[in-house]
Amino acid sequence: MEINGLRLALLLVGIVVVLIVAVVSYDRRRIKTILGRRTRPRAGQPAPRWSEPALASQSELDLRYKPKAPPDDDMPVLVVEPVDDELPAPELEEYERAASMPLDLDSGLPGGVREQRPDPMIDFVARLPGDTVVLRDDILGEYKQHEYLLDKPHRIFGRDAESGGWRDLEKLAPDTRVSEVELSLQLIDGAGRVTESDLNKLAQLGLRLADRMSRPLKFSMTFEEAQEKAVEMQKFCEEYDVLVIVNMEPTHGGVFRGRLIEVAARKNGLVFGEMNIFHRGNRRTRGARQLFSMASLFKPGEFDPSRFDEFTTGGLTFFMTIPVTYDPPGAFDEMLECVHGMCESLDGRLIDRDREPLTDDALARIRVQLQRITADMENRGVPPGGETAMRLF
Repeated sequence: MEINGLRLALLLVGIVVVLIVAVVSYDRRRIKTILGRRTRPRAGQPAPRWSEPALASQSELDLRYKPKAPPDDDMPVLVVEPVDDELPAPELEEYERAASMPLDLDSGLPGGVREQRPDPMIDFVARLPGDTVVLRDDILGEYKQHEYLLDKPHRIFGRDAESGGWRDLEKLAPDTRVSEVELSLQLIDGAGRVTESDLNKLAQLGLRLADRMSRPLKFSMTFEEAQEKAVEMQKFCEEYDVLVIVNMEPTHGGVFRGRLIEVAARKNGLVFGEMNIFHRGNRRTRGARQLFSMASLFKPGEFDPSRFDEFTTGGLTFFMTIPVTYDPPGAFDEMLECVHGMCESLDGRLIDRDREPLTDDALARIRVQLQRITADMENRGVPPGGETAMRLF
């Protein structure tokens, strides 16, 4: 009797395994079929292309960008290479507000509030088109059950059936009626490029939603095209992930003292903050929250506010991450103004990486390089400090 029960149990397990394999195989065939329809149009017909909105996609970003400290390795760097009175409170408060206030990426742009959709530059997209409407919560419930499988940055967008505008589905009201849905997966992030497994996971989630909504599923590109684009974007990031650095040391040797550094920093619009270093808050509305930063030139580079009275350092370093900075040449000018103010306050001088005096001609050459990098990135469709750059770097 026990043997027959065991056989029955094993038989049931075998049936379940076969069903799971069949479902997965069916889903894979459906994905291949969808990709095949997307990339192999009928003879004499052009490949279908999605129509894009007149305004580029914009999404809400986490702008609490943490500045990258000056590197010890071979990361590309554009090396450019005492006062007791306090800064007047109103001026300092302006910089403190800039360092803490949420940034409005769409400020001053035509068209008011812009649509939120995947970025065709860096996202692989699964789209579920259709004419019927569904409730936002019906879609989001299914999505939330399975999104944990997606390792790369991902989002879900819906077209509001009433307004016709695309929005982040998670930000819409629960009773919003949605006519179309798009899932996006970022092709590259800090952990590396997207893999075929990553793409397949998004496709599987897309199929679940397609079945629930009784919709077709379309992809913005094939898996092969997505991986090729990821390689291209990785090369782009490696080329333009560049710092600009300005160093200073005491003019007549010796050291800078901690309390005088703190007072001079406040006077020149720097606020102590993340990474235990000083920052100039971004007042330009676009790009990283911090415009540039100041650290000790010597390891570990950070400051301890509780030890300012006993702290000393032989130099200070100012640095800015170019691709996440809106208008890098303008930000560089602002950084130099701050550095010159610090030099005046602390009796310091500018030096290059070899600790040689830094001339005005050298600074001018650096600014020309910044102008070139800015133009190159804009020509590639990824302007410094823009949404795409903020997601990539």
